[in-house]
Amino acid sequence: MTMTADDRFRQLLEEARADPAVVGLVLGGSRGKGFETAGSDYDLYLILRDDASGRRDHYAAQYPPPISITAYTLGEFSAHAEWGSPTDWDRYGLARAPVLLDKGGRIAPLVAAKGRVPDDQRLPLVRGALDAYLNSLYRSAKCWRNGDRLGARLEAADSLGHLLAVIFALEGRHCPYYGYLARELRACPLAAFPLGGDDLLAWIEAITDGGDLATQQGLLGTVERVCRAAGCDDVFAAWGVGYPWMKTYRPGGWPGTGLGPDVPAGGTAARAREPDPLAPTSRARPGLEPAYWCQR
Repeated sequence: MTMTADDRFRQLLEEARADPAVVGLVLGGSRGKGFETAGSDYDLYLILRDDASGRRDHYAAQYPPPISITAYTLGEFSAHAEWGSPTDWDRYGLARAPVLLDKGGRIAPLVAAKGRVPDDQRLPLVRGALDAYLNSLYRSAKCWRNGDRLGARLEAADSLGHLLAVIFALEGRHCPYYGYLARELRACPLAAFPLGGDDLLAWIEAITDGGDLATQQGLLGTVERVCRAAGCDDVFAAWGVGYPWMKTYRPGGWPGTGLGPDVPAGGTAARAREPDPLAPTSRARPGLEPAYWCQR
């Protein structure tokens, strides 16, 4: 009789429980989040004693896909997905991941720590992601001003990844994979952002549909209130006159100046006075980007 994936998973769990070389087993992937579909694999982190690394080959050979095992020694797993490391991309994968085996009591604390943004990194992450979000929104507005609809839509779409990093980091959470976003918001509603999950998704969908600038600016107003309350006043201030411009500009004219995509040739000098986010005074934000970009 052919064994199903569920059968093979139960067999693995029984063997790992009895194997003194195994110290932990963690369920990752979509099944670990409760987001599985009928065709989902079993993605597992198998943790071995530091002196039992040779057991990797046994489990790899014994349990082929749809059982997908990544084996670590305890020391390797301790270092895996550490903040700022080359494998920190996997931190969201460990968020809320069920610990199926923890023979020495060391695995659950490691998984819990990796699945959250460290307390001392929350504000640096929020600030860096906020700055990147503002930069993309600003560039979208400039594209609208220049009559570049495709560029405006691309910049608007780019801004949303940075925005989601802000929103989740505000409460110490890693930004989910985009394919999990709707399910993540419904399974674990946001606590620190004033929009409910369905409302936030509606705003995101409206922006991705066409990059409408007024819609971007409407969401920006909510983001500004939350981020100022979190201590990010200086991120907005660093943009100088660029920030009020990106909040109020409408395609066809910069309020109060008449500037826009239809400015005649004689308006070139006036247009040169528009804020430039790359100018030294507005880009003097040491320490913001590295803490964020190491997480992207």
